[in-house]
Amino acid sequence: PAIEPAAPELPTQSAAPTATLAPTPTPQPPTPTSAPVTHSGCNNLYYPVAPDLTWVYHVNEPATSVYTVTLTNITDSSFTQVQTYEKLTNRTNYECTPQGLMAARYGGLEMEQANIKVETLNGQGVLIPAEDEWQIGKTWDASYDLTGTIAGPQGVSGAITGTVQIANKIVAKEKVTVPFGTFDAFRVDAKATQSTHMSMGGMVSPQPITIELLTSSWYAAGVGLIKTQTTLDNSIQSTVELQSFNK
Repeated sequence: PAIEPAAPELPTQSAAPTATLAPTPTPQPPTPTSAPVTHSGCNNLYYPVAPDLTWVYHVNEPATSVYTVTLTNITDSSFTQVQTYEKLTNRTNYECTPQGLMAARYGGLEMEQANIKVETLNGQGVLIPAEDEWQIGKTWDASYDLTGTIAGPQGVSGAITGTVQIANKIVAKEKVTVPFGTFDAFRVDAKATQSTHMSMGGMVSPQPITIELLTSSWYAAGVGLIKTQTTLDNSIQSTVELQSFNK
């Protein structure tokens, strides 16, 4: 008998898929980017305070030399300035206030003299005013109380006590050229009056020994100190100029 062909299998109609709505994505906050650390309490347009800054200064008088300045231990309210010479390193702590920057110690009397050791007891005022106060005619003061020792001949030692009063004034804005470049800089004239008493071998100086140091310093925006000239008894004692600045 003939075999009948099998009937073709009809496709089964499946149910139409049910449409579903894709879930609305939940908005995510933007990924924070790594912004440079700023120190609003310390950074100053005319005295930049930030990590990895290096200033190199050239001393023209009285003897030619070079030293570098870097900053360490930076916080919102303080930092340490490190001055590195060929055979000497000075570290000075600074306090940052809304009024400006103040060094914790005064180094004007030390002058790298091995026979005089001076310690700052306290300081008041500011050395660098807040950046929004930089304008011609601006005045401000700083003062320090000092104590120390002096080594005399034949092993005789003595004691030093004194004060330093520093009067500052922005007198002009001038175009200044230094090895690093030419800048429009504010010129700050400062008069530091050092008044000290000395006692040695049971003898006490009847009158204080008073010395006046006159300093003109030029500060450029975004760079800081670019030049300093110190005068004593109408004679230039030292000239310091910015040789390079890296940030």
